[in-house]
Amino acid sequence: MKYWEDFSKAQKLRHGPFEVSSELLDTLLDLLGENHPVHTDDEFARITGRSRRIVPGSVIHAVVNGLHMRYDGPAAVIGMRSTSWDFVRPMYPDEPHWLTIRVDGMSEVDELRGQVDLTCRVLDADGRVCTVSRTNALVFRRAAALGAVPSDGSALRGAS
Repeated sequence: MKYWEDFSKAQKLRHGPFEVSSELLDTLLDLLGENHPVHTDDEFARITGRSRRIVPGSVIHAVVNGLHMRYDGPAAVIGMRSTSWDFVRPMYPDEPHWLTIRVDGMSEVDELRGQVDLTCRVLDADGRVCTVSRTNALVFRRAAALGAVPSDGSALRGAS
């Protein structure tokens, strides 16, 4: 388990290559009920200026979170305070991509909790950015794992 103290500011990680296969994409689109033609129909996607159908943001979000957990291990996240996404260029199925993760900032909340600011980028085979996510997460500090309680006697909450 990774605690707040295990993160370090300016830490940079790179994982990949990975790809979302057409078969996996079809399964996820069906599971999610995502049927917009830009994700299901190559001809429609071409009309919108893409070379073919694209991977939707909901799938990109799930893949990024899964890769982060797979390669960096679970973290003692209490909750996500905020996450924002910028979709810079399309992510296409059946193409290699890489994930970069950077710790942009860290701050103490109290003796049991800290905040971590992360930026994740999905890059295509040419190193061009496809998506950027910025996340602020509330993470347990190691003392919380040892059974400590906040000095003010309050219960642990997702927000301070």
